[in-house]
Amino acid sequence: MEAVKAELAKAKEELIIAKERAIQSWLDSKPLIDELEKQKSNLAEAQQTSKASKTAVSELESQLESTKSSIKWKREDQLKTESTIQEIKLALTQIRHEIEDIKVGVTKEKQEREKLQRIVHLRKQKIKALRLAIRATTLEFQALEESSANAVQQHVYHSESRTDGVVVTREDYFVLTRRAKRKYSKVNSLVAVSAEQKRAAEASHDLALSRLDKYGGSWSMERRKVTRKWYSKRVFVKKKHGIGEGEVENNDTRWESHKFQAKSIGKFEGGGSTEEEE
Repeated sequence: MEAVKAELAKAKEELIIAKERAIQSWLDSKPLIDELEKQKSNLAEAQQTSKASKTAVSELESQLESTKSSIKWKREDQLKTESTIQEIKLALTQIRHEIEDIKVGVTKEKQEREKLQRIVHLRKQKIKALRLAIRATTLEFQALEESSANAVQQHVYHSESRTDGVVVTREDYFVLTRRAKRKYSKVNSLVAVSAEQKRAAEASHDLALSRLDKYGGSWSMERRKVTRKWYSKRVFVKKKHGIGEGEVENNDTRWESHKFQAKSIGKFEGGGSTEEEE
C-alpha cells in the first residue's frame, strides 16, 4: 500500500512537472502561435488581394481586347474614308480636266462662231450688193428696152410723116439690129451671172448659219453630258462607301464653283445672237 501511494505521489509529481512543462512550452510557443495567426491573416488578405488583382487583370484584359477591336475598326474606317477621299479627288481631277478641255473647246467654238458670224455678215453684204446689182441691171435692161422701143417708134413716125428723112440702108439696119442684140445678150448675161452669184451667196449664207447653229447646240449637249457624268460618279461613290453629304461638302462646293463657271461660259457663248436675216 505504501508502495502504491509512493507510485501515485511520484506519478502526481511527474504529472505536475509535465503540466508545468506544457504550460511553459505553451508560453514559449505563444509568440510563434500569434505570429502564425498573423501570417494566416496576412495570407488570407494576400489571397483576397490576389483574387481582386486577378479580377482587375481580367477586366483590364477585356478592356484591352475591346480597345484593340475599337482601334482596328477605327483604322478600317480611316482606310475606307481615305480611299473614298482619294476616289473623290481622282473624280474631281478628272472632271476638272474635262472642264478645262471643255473651256478649250468653248474658246475654239467661240472663235469659230465669230469667224462664221463675220462670214455671215460678209455674205449678207455680198447678197445685198448682188441684189442691188441685179436691180440696177434690170433697170438698165428695162431702160434699154424702153429706149429701143422709143427709137423704133420715133423712126417709124418720122418715116411715115416725113419724106425727106434719113433713109437707112439694109446693111446699116442689120448692123444696128446686131448691135442691139449684142447689148440685149450682154444685159441678159449680166442678169444671169448676178442671179447665179446671188443663189451661191445665199447657199453659202445658209450653210454658215447652219454651222453656227450646230456649234451652239453641240456646246449645250456637251455641257449636259459632263454634268450627268459628274452626278453619276458622285452618286456611285456615295452609294459604294455609304458616306453622307457632310463628308463631301467641301468638294461639292469646289465643284459647284467649276460648274457655275462652265454654265456662265455657256450662257455667254449661247447668248450671242447672229446677224438678223435680210
